[in-house]
Amino acid sequence: MTPPDTPGALRTRLLWAAKLLLAALVFWWLVASGRMELSQLRGVHERWPWLLAAVIATGAVQWLTVWRWRILLRVQGIEFTFATTLRICFIGLFFNQFLLGSVGGDLYRVFAVARAHPTRRSAGMVSVVVDRATGLLCTLMLVPIAVLFAWDFVWHNATLSYLVLAVLAVIATGMLTGVALLSRTVRDWPPVRWALDRLPMRDRMKRIDSAIGVHLRHKPAMAGVLLLGVVVQLLVVITNICLAKALVPELPSAAAFFLLVPMALAAMALPINPPGALGTAEAMYAFLFDLVGIGCGSLVSLLQRAVLIAWAIPGAILYVSSRGTPQSAPLRNSSPTAT
Repeated sequence: MTPPDTPGALRTRLLWAAKLLLAALVFWWLVASGRMELSQLRGVHERWPWLLAAVIATGAVQWLTVWRWRILLRVQGIEFTFATTLRICFIGLFFNQFLLGSVGGDLYRVFAVARAHPTRRSAGMVSVVVDRATGLLCTLMLVPIAVLFAWDFVWHNATLSYLVLAVLAVIATGMLTGVALLSRTVRDWPPVRWALDRLPMRDRMKRIDSAIGVHLRHKPAMAGVLLLGVVVQLLVVITNICLAKALVPELPSAAAFFLLVPMALAAMALPINPPGALGTAEAMYAFLFDLVGIGCGSLVSLLQRAVLIAWAIPGAILYVSSRGTPQSAPLRNSSPTAT
């Protein structure tokens, strides 16, 4: 007999159902309001080179993301072959796209490290969190740079100006908070030390803190991670430009994409979104792109989702064929080493 659901499990299911209902309502609203004109998809096949370019750019993004995470793993002294890291990341992409969870792939990566290196669970988790955090940082940092090249759009649109100011405020707040949290001086301050010593799971928190410190001590490796993060975000923007060109050959300005796409991606990372930002991503693209006179924003997001699903199919095959069991290369060193 199947045991009854616990209240927590029931709440989780109801929350997921509510978010999926929200996604369905958003899609219905986009189509009904004319903000998602599906008729624009009819000519896409005639401009297939742009689609192919988007697929290739997305593949490059996945490849560089694997490389970036492998650097973070090696900083922690966790060794996987590139092929194994690639397999884990593609299975994670499958989890993100098909299991309707924006963090499903991250959880799988944490599981893969924990299973292959049981004594390095905290370090593996930190590598995934740092990977996510640096990716978001690089996304946000594109905004102030892009403003310099899309100043006309920002200057003549009050809504866009306020959004840019909000992003700049988030960047400043995040950087100040990060410096404060990572500062040894701040953490050694008696009131802060007293509070940290009374946190739940104190021993695990200390291991996590130690793992974060490892990354901070390996500045060349972290500089490489940030550089790869910038390249990844630029490729994501280029992917969006290619998809827009497949829909509308004559775009008002490609420069606006380097401002709008990072803002949309940052909004999609908020936890209030449905799983995978399903529906809300398309709505956010429609809203932002309309500000600069590009009317195909929702379809650009929809095509980007389709391209990601296509790249997730190999992950599904790998997961089924291997039953999701990660394999690792033996540790070369028992202590963390820089790459």
